Amino acid sequence: MHMVSPVRVAALLFLVGACGSEEPESSGDPDEAAATSQAHVDTLDVSTDRIAKIRASLEGLRPDERPYGVSRDVFSYTDYGPDPRELSPTPDIVTAREFADAFPDKAKRLLERLNLDHPGFERAKAAADVGDAPAAMEAIAAYYRTTDNGSWLKGRTGVHDPGGYDDFGPLAQETLADIYTFQSVKAEVRRLPNGRIDWLDRGPKGDFQWEVFLNRHFHFLPLLKQYEVTGDPALAAYIDAAILDFVTSNPIPPDAENDKEFPGVWRPMSTATRLLQSWPQVFYYLQDETAFSDAARLMMLSAVYDQAIHTKKYHRRKHNHAIKEMIGLSHAAAAWPEFKDAAVWREYALTVLVEELDFQIYPDGVQKELSSHYHRTVLDYFKQYVEFMRASGYQPPAAFEDRIESMGEFMAWSMRPDGAIPLNNNADRDFVRPIVMRLADLFDNDEWRYIATNGGEGIEPATGPSRFWPWSGQLFARSGWDADADWSIFEFGPWGISHQHNDILQFAMASGGRDLIVDTGRYIYKDVPMTNYVRSTRGANLILVDGKQQNPDALEFAEPMDPSHAMITDTYTVGFGAFDNGYESLEGEALHHRSVAYINDFGWVVVDWMETDRPRSLTSHWHFHPEVGASMDGLDVSSADEGVANIRLQLIGLNDAQAELVKGQEDPFRGWYSPFYNQQIAAPLAVYETNVAGNVIFAWIITTEKGAAPAAAPVKVIQQDAQAGTLSLQLGDFGSVRFDLAARAFALQR
Repeated sequence: MHMVSPVRVAALLFLVGACGSEEPESSGDPDEAAATSQAHVDTLDVSTDRIAKIRASLEGLRPDERPYGVSRDVFSYTDYGPDPRELSPTPDIVTAREFADAFPDKAKRLLERLNLDHPGFERAKAAADVGDAPAAMEAIAAYYRTTDNGSWLKGRTGVHDPGGYDDFGPLAQETLADIYTFQSVKAEVRRLPNGRIDWLDRGPKGDFQWEVFLNRHFHFLPLLKQYEVTGDPALAAYIDAAILDFVTSNPIPPDAENDKEFPGVWRPMSTATRLLQSWPQVFYYLQDETAFSDAARLMMLSAVYDQAIHTKKYHRRKHNHAIKEMIGLSHAAAAWPEFKDAAVWREYALTVLVEELDFQIYPDGVQKELSSHYHRTVLDYFKQYVEFMRASGYQPPAAFEDRIESMGEFMAWSMRPDGAIPLNNNADRDFVRPIVMRLADLFDNDEWRYIATNGGEGIEPATGPSRFWPWSGQLFARSGWDADADWSIFEFGPWGISHQHNDILQFAMASGGRDLIVDTGRYIYKDVPMTNYVRSTRGANLILVDGKQQNPDALEFAEPMDPSHAMITDTYTVGFGAFDNGYESLEGEALHHRSVAYINDFGWVVVDWMETDRPRSLTSHWHFHPEVGASMDGLDVSSADEGVANIRLQLIGLNDAQAELVKGQEDPFRGWYSPFYNQQIAAPLAVYETNVAGNVIFAWIITTEKGAAPAAAPVKVIQQDAQAGTLSLQLGDFGSVRFDLAARAFALQR
């Protein structure tokens, strides 16, 4: 009889009191998920008292009454394998010989799939030749403890940082207590009566994404990060038990028509993620840790092949998932070159990746979904690909690296002064400064380093700081490279090939290191009021026509926009766009033109020109960040928050509008903000209503000031022609501006 590892004993303790435990709502802040636990200590406290304290932080939040395996309405374990409720508890095996005795079929298939002529496998081959599978398994386990293959993974915890935490102790303690945090939602993962994890658990909100993240095994990474600090074997033993549970609970499923016929466990995106961002790190980093048993190593190795061939067979095409799926397949080939099919996986993946680069990335480097989050995601995948291919002795083609470098150029230049990406289409407010710095190192680009450090390192770009990206129709205006610089995004290109919002002509801005006018984010991928709101024109800083939102538009452009759509000088940055694809179920025609001018030392002027064939009601929305203390005075909205940048929004040339300021309304649903997945925060929304007889042109003046409400700019209308699309304004003593939206012309006189 073998001794049960400390964490296997602890895992049984974790089950005590599980009935009646309760579900949390989202914490709203990933850092708050860690804050509920104590700071890390040299050896993690897995006592029942510690577990009780962790559970107490969740008390009152999670009823444990949802039905078993509610992954999706159409899936349960019995759809593709054994029912884990009917399995015995996770097998208590430790040695390679016990693995071979308990799972002879897995041992046999592993010997068939490995190239036993590979240098270092001499003992394994000799044992296999005489039918001694247990001895062969012992030899294979011994090989991986000493091989130089995978040396680029040994001694490091991997390229994926699960959340940007400086201290992984709290997350590791929670993981040992079966409490996981995925996409800002913390919950105690459901365990079955036999002690196994319910790998179809959708978390407290019944969200398929929670199940997907559970099965990507990101929760192993805080354990590895903390193991790097403490060397505590309890951390490795928890992973050991989870691997044995996972593989024996989830055999490879039978054939299906497409990837969507699989639950989260076997989606190719999940299998590829495990092969890229969690399993190789666990396998190689813990090679010298006896608490991670030979049985678990061999169980993992036996499942690598299944996951690789499954990924290769069911991967997406012409989709951002295809990128990660193929990079995961490449990573498996690089991490485990001993498999007979490793070279086939590597070459196949490269072929598909080259095709996907051509399909998904514009010539100027912008990912065609036009979501900064998915641009970041795809770029991060490619960055990892270049890193591990170089580390494992392979050099990607030069043209391949050139396209990835162009994606890095866009990320660096589009990044906000505070290091976060824009919110556009389905995106989160991801902090990417560390990624840009790593890209600067990877491609030896001192300009990116300068941008990422707000001028602290590197070389100042020769042009800029504003820039126009003609394939995606995105204009970024900046006053400089410092952390407090003015920054804005104006989007007037195509709709995007996926994850779209109906928000062409969207505008958002920041000043003094603070978001002021915002995009409302993405929330979650479920049909709920908040998701429908943020994806619609109602959730954008745009105009509804007769209460109707924009129709979908062109998915992508076949050629870049004409350079006349943007003007960038040392004094101003101006963009011109139009939305001409109509509004949902709207009778007649309505065409919205918008021009945005950022004028140095003044602020922004946004001009809206609506061409319409009949009288209309127009509703303009302006969404402010939740921390902006917005108030309304007549038609002006301003803030006067102490010690930070403040804003004033003025409406010019539309005197008969009616305005109100709302926040967090549910009927009608409006005034909300979602900076990260699963977060819904009430935020100020200025709503302007007006009725027009026909064409109309008007402007919005946006100014900022630190520590006080900006004074109202003394703006006067000099000329206003709604038929021709021209508007001239006197900006007090600053000077005058003239917009010609039809001709895409702008003039500033000082």
